[in-house]
Amino acid sequence: VNVSSGAGIASIPMHGPYSLSKHALESMSDCLRQEIKHMGIQVVVVQPGMVKTESAHEWPLLVDRVWSETAEANYEERRQMSVAQVEGLLDSKNVLDPVEVGTRIAECASIPSSSSRVRIGLEPYLLVFLTAFLPTFILDYFFTFAQKMALRGKPSNSTTCSNKLNQAEKKKL
Repeated sequence: VNVSSGAGIASIPMHGPYSLSKHALESMSDCLRQEIKHMGIQVVVVQPGMVKTESAHEWPLLVDRVWSETAEANYEERRQMSVAQVEGLLDSKNVLDPVEVGTRIAECASIPSSSSRVRIGLEPYLLVFLTAFLPTFILDYFFTFAQKMALRGKPSNSTTCSNKLNQAEKKKL
């Protein structure tokens, strides 16, 4: 059982390394499934949506830090949109309970499945639908639009996110 995410279905703007790793995991799982099928071993990829974990709450802070330290000024709006989008997703009612997701993963490991993909939550189903039926330029517009909508109502100064990350790091020390 390999745990991917919606980022393994569609690339998420400003989350390149994460999307890259999930696409690689999906591809490796597909190859492995075909290579060991004759031995009676199944490979299942679990694709959960956003899961409410401690690391998920740190994600917008890390995105903010990486892009604020490395990006040029012309990325500032995109950085703010990306942080606002992730924060909005974490505050939404569609964020998944980690216990529920863990239970589903454990089921995949212990119960034979006819499916090579197990999607948990609305997000992965939506991404599969969008990537299957929309041309790339419309999908790109959709992601940008979603990030812009998330930024509405957020303060234009995103230093609060960097301050939160610094406070989180101090707590760990």
